[in-house]
Amino acid sequence: MDCEYVKASYRIVSVPYFAAMWCDIPERDIEFVLSNATTTGDTARGSILLESRDYQCLKPRISFMLEAYDKKELELCDEKGAFREGIAASRLCIRFDKARKWLQGCCLPQHELPKFIFPEIEHKELEQKKLIEDQKSRIEALESALETKTFENIALNKQINDLRIAKDSAENNLKNKDHEIAALKKQIGCLKENYVDIDEDSVVYWYIEQKRQKVSDAEIAQILYEKGFEQGPIGLLFFGKFNDPQKSNTLQRKFRALIAEKKNENNLSLLNES
Repeated sequence: MDCEYVKASYRIVSVPYFAAMWCDIPERDIEFVLSNATTTGDTARGSILLESRDYQCLKPRISFMLEAYDKKELELCDEKGAFREGIAASRLCIRFDKARKWLQGCCLPQHELPKFIFPEIEHKELEQKKLIEDQKSRIEALESALETKTFENIALNKQINDLRIAKDSAENNLKNKDHEIAALKKQIGCLKENYVDIDEDSVVYWYIEQKRQKVSDAEIAQILYEKGFEQGPIGLLFFGKFNDPQKSNTLQRKFRALIAEKKNENNLSLLNES
């Protein structure tokens, strides 16, 4: 226990002065407040039972101490620190250590106790205040971090939504491309069905296939004519393609005649048009 604490513990002040300190009146103003307070009677007790309009807790606390003194719960002394019987009311004083002992036995809530004789309360309040400030700072930091995370989440959600939109668009484009490819394949299939590729190596086999499908010779001649097979190439195409030379010659003559007929028909049509 340090010297200051001992000195404070054995400090002696009058009952009204202690009550004024208990009401948190600054010590530089206490004498002025007490001198301007009104008494509540002509008796000796009434002379120290002071009442203040500015500090309405003054009278109740003086009365609280006097009642405790009467019940012998609180020890009061004179201004010299003597604890004895028959002290005049105007000289009744209180020593801080006795006040502390008495108040420790009272059932007052902690916030009602005078902090000047219970410094640990003030210290605890300061610690609690500091703890509250620290917690407040942590809450503000967490709120700030949460706000930052919220903005980040909003940005990430936007990116995710944009990616989803891009993905859906790409999938739709891919489906459209698939449809386009399918349509092109279908067109190609149709073109292949309608396209007849005739060259020197395939003409005989093509001819055999046409005959198998019961295509007339006139129709075959029309296709050969449209493909540009004239009189000369016909002989080359059919020559040696069959094991039977007689059959080959017969086909050459037949298709030369048919192609010539188609050519004449075409020339006649052109003349009519002109």
